Amino acid sequence: MTESIEVRESMPGDLAAIELLYPETFPDEDLLALVRDLLREAPAALSLVGIIDSRLVGHVIFTKCGVVGSSGKAALLGPLAVAPAWQKQRIGSAIVLAGQPAGGWLGRIRLAEARRRLAVPQDQLRRVGRRPTLTGGSRDL
Repeated sequence: MTESIEVRESMPGDLAAIELLYPETFPDEDLLALVRDLLREAPAALSLVGIIDSRLVGHVIFTKCGVVGSSGKAALLGPLAVAPAWQKQRIGSAIVLAGQPAGGWLGRIRLAEARRRLAVPQDQLRRVGRRPTLTGGSRDL
């Protein structure tokens, strides 16, 4: 990453930029309904944005969830979007890493996939200190 990124919780004023980001990042998928639904789930969802030079270049949502057959809690990671012009610069990694300490709202955060086709590639999980599991989730390295 060649420039400094600010990662912060999203604010209502970010919505227009977030709504432009997803079609730009995923032109073949309509994720806006999912993103809007998840953003309405606060405080069960943590929405983080990455800002460079006052421009929103990335976004992720962590959503609280339960674990079937366990009293444990987890967080679903996704969707995660980085503007195409800013990809391959570790911006997604920076936003995900920033969300892990904020996971205090969850207790010990565990990341899992929100949807298989939105899954974070295995090499990206490793970059943020996670190891993919056979069930499609992840765990600490």
